[in-house]
Amino acid sequence: GMTRVAQRKTIDPTFGRRLRELREAAGLTQSQLGRLAEMLPHVVTRLERGQREPGWQTVQRLAAALGRTPNDFLDPPPEPTP
Repeated sequence: GMTRVAQRKTIDPTFGRRLRELREAAGLTQSQLGRLAEMLPHVVTRLERGQREPGWQTVQRLAAALGRTPNDFLDPPPEPTP
């Protein structure tokens, strides 16, 4: 019920999905991205699964490692062109 929801802070799954899309688009594994962003690979895994909330510095490091801007994580993925 509502009490369970109130206790657990919900993490927006969109970030993790976008992170994975951008990482795959860059042709990187989770470990490679972790190295570039100076993060442990399991942190990247947890972020992608939505098990961990990224702090602003984390977002900036990941964006830099992917050659993106933090806004790229917020953008909805572009519609596929037919």
